[in-house]
Formats: sequence, C-alpha cells, structure tokens
Amino acid sequence: MTGVFVVGLLKRRGKTVLRMGNDALAAILLFAGRLGLLARTKE
Repeated sequence: MTGVFVVGLLKRRGKTVLRMGNDALAAILLFAGRLGLLARTKE
C-alpha cells in the first residue's frame, strides 16, 4: 500500500479520476481487493 503512494508522489500528474489522483484510486482498489480476499479466506 505504501508503494502505491510512493509511486504516486514520484509520478505526479494533473490527471484525476473522480476528483482523486491515480494513486488514491489505486490504493482504494487495492484495499477493496485485499478486503475481499480476507473475507473469502474467513469462510
């Protein structure tokens, strides 16, 4: 997760997605994906 934000700081661009930077969107998707994996392994 930290790596996503470090890459986002190094590659700062003006592009936004849903008023977020690409790094924030990638972090949210990564978090949601890992949360889904955690829920799947709990069963």
